Formats: sequence, C-alpha cells, structure tokens
Amino acid sequence: MRRIGVLTLLPAVVIATLSLSAATAAAAGVCSASSPQYCPAPAVTTGAASSVTTTSATLNGTVNPNGAATTCSFGYGTTTGYGKGSSVVTVPAGTTAVSLSLPITGLSANTTYHFELACTNAGGPGLGGDSTFKTLAVKKPKPPKSKIAIGKRKETVSKKGVVKFLLTCKSSTTCKGKFSLSSNSKKSKSLGKTVKYTIRGHKHKTLSFKLSKKALKQLKKAKHTREKAKAKAVDSDKASAKATVTLIFR
Repeated sequence: MRRIGVLTLLPAVVIATLSLSAATAAAAGVCSASSPQYCPAPAVTTGAASSVTTTSATLNGTVNPNGAATTCSFGYGTTTGYGKGSSVVTVPAGTTAVSLSLPITGLSANTTYHFELACTNAGGPGLGGDSTFKTLAVKKPKPPKSKIAIGKRKETVSKKGVVKFLLTCKSSTTCKGKFSLSSNSKKSKSLGKTVKYTIRGHKHKTLSFKLSKKALKQLKKAKHTREKAKAKAVDSDKASAKATVTLIFR
C-alpha cells in the first residue's frame, strides 16, 4: 500500500489523529466474522499468577479478541526467553475482554519464573507483557521431638558422694542434654555440677552424678539415712523429665 508514503507528507497532528482509529489502521474493508482479516490484533494483558505451589501455578490474563477468533497461550520459563508454553485455548470473536486462566505443572521449587500471555488472530499477534512469580520452597519436615525419662526413684549414695541414675530415651531420635540434681526445698539448691548425656533412641544409660563436697557434708550432717532430692533432665530440643528421688545414705 502506498498510503504510508502519503501519510508521511501530512502534518504530524493529522497523522496522530489517524493513528487513533484501529479501523483506519485495518485499511480497506470492515472487521466482521466473514472478514476477520480486517480486524485489529487482539488486546492482551498478562495478569498475576495464582494457586502457586512448589511445583505448579495458574497463569492469568485477559484478551479482547477485537472482533476475530483468537488463539492464546502462556509462554513461561526462568528467563524472558520463556522456552515452555501452556496449553492453547481459542477465544471466540468478540469485542469485550475475556479472562483466561491456565494451569502449568512440573516447576522447580523456590524458583522465580517469567510468563507472558500471547494471543493471535487474523489481525496479527498481541503480547500481554512479562510478569513473574516465585514457587514455594519445600518445607523440611520437623525432626521428631526427643523424650527422656528418669528411672528408679530410690538411689544409693556412695561414700564418695556418687549417685547413679538410669535415664531412658523413649523416642526414635537421640536424646542429648544435661542432668541436674537439686535439694527438695522451697529454695532449691544445686547438689552438684550438671552432667551431660547422649542416649540413642530407645536406649538406656546409667548416669553418674557426683554430689559436691558442700552438699554431701550438709546431707551427712543431717544424720538422715534418706533425703529427698529433685532430679531433672533437659534435652537440647527442650524436652525434659522431672522426678523426686530418695537418696539413701549407708
């Protein structure tokens, strides 16, 4: 067509006015179902992704067919080169915007994806512009919580002030933490240094706790053959066990 050459000779304001009419741009002919080649290209908008998971998403957008049957699909990928495409849908001829939602699968977790709605009809192609979304990260399962238990409630104190306690790890995970022993009073005082322990799941371990010289002296000074004390085991994952035990002096 020679019209382009003629338009270049017109004042700029006239060119601007003519460019506003899509029907004028369609040249000779009328846009209709029987002559879709005279219809403008589709008006396309890429929307936001929805229903995003670790491996899938739903891509959304709108298209105005501008009078001619239009085919659409989403291009998507980790760059603006896309590389992959969704299923293709056909939008009937019309002059109002139509919403499109197409699911995609097989995505990688915790990954940013670019996507764009692309449509075409007899009037030409239309692109909706690039948009992005990020898939969800895979959540690591929480390890099972440990479960520690203190065995017998009566323990004999040796002449050197050593008391042996039986600890049991009742969980499948390893129990690892600290054991302490304190006086059975309102103002509970430690009877010695805490002892670290590591016990494999579903196993037992005999733990030796040594009373401090000060605590042993005070307990013996009471001249009781039995004294109650508070035993406590606290795992590194905050699981704990408490027990009131009887210390036996011989």
